[in-house]
Amino acid sequence: MLADWLRARGISAPLSLQAGVQASEIGWWASLAPEAAQAWMPHFDTLSLAEVVEATLQVPPEQALACETLVAMLGSPLGYPFNSLEAWASAVRVRCHIAQAAQRTALAFKTLAAERPEAFWRYDEDHGFVLQAGASLVEALVAATQPEATGRLYDFSCYRATEYVILLGVVRELAAHHPALLAQLQQVNEVHAIRSGLFHDTFLVEHGEHAAPLPPSFMCPATGCGFAIRTSCRLTSPAMKAHG
Repeated sequence: MLADWLRARGISAPLSLQAGVQASEIGWWASLAPEAAQAWMPHFDTLSLAEVVEATLQVPPEQALACETLVAMLGSPLGYPFNSLEAWASAVRVRCHIAQAAQRTALAFKTLAAERPEAFWRYDEDHGFVLQAGASLVEALVAATQPEATGRLYDFSCYRATEYVILLGVVRELAAHHPALLAQLQQVNEVHAIRSGLFHDTFLVEHGEHAAPLPPSFMCPATGCGFAIRTSCRLTSPAMKAHG
């Protein structure tokens, strides 16, 4: 089932699969087979993985980013649990949206200044920049970060810019697959900004620590934005349970 799911996404990578039980649920631990991991990303070095994916897997250009993301997740030094293949697919799409948003983002970095397109944002002394009532959160984030949309650069601090790029990746996924949750998130942003520690606690999960950091050459699309990558992905679903 997992191999078929990957092949549908243009990936025919050799896998190592191991059944297991955790919290009374039957699932699978999936990772790149050791020989493939060593050949494609030796010592967890993913800096050339995009070229490897292009040359080895020969996926269409429109699938290359998702394929690179999936392979990096399967070959990473840590494992990440998903309750279903659909949840894993959603995580991959979010990462791809973030990476694509980052490619299009250009800002004027000023730590003591900040501005946003007034058609979408207004400033509140207590709550920061909040969304104009009725404005599209997706369009507002694009307008603030991508100069091709407005023809100008807006002032940001580095941390706030990272938040906007990550949030744009999340809301694009919600717009396509969970519009009800997007509506709730939009309502929140019309009242107050989700920022700093609150943003971190709401949207991000950290892996690695100073005493045991991730390998410095291990990167996956969107990893630099703070999203955690863990490799041996534990997947559970009713169908997988049925097959033991």
